[in-house]
Amino acid sequence: MSSVASLCIVKGSDLPAIVSAAGSARAGEVVHQFGEEIGEEYGWSGYVC
Repeated sequence: MSSVASLCIVKGSDLPAIVSAAGSARAGEVVHQFGEEIGEEYGWSGYVC
């Protein structure tokens, strides 16, 4: 079985809004609103510097 994951960086001050949306239909929308997606500089496949 394979998995797909997305990595977003969020500010600690935005966590309450994200946590309050957890489990709702808006959860993904809220993460994308407050989060910053990691671009190509992250090598995936277990590569972390």
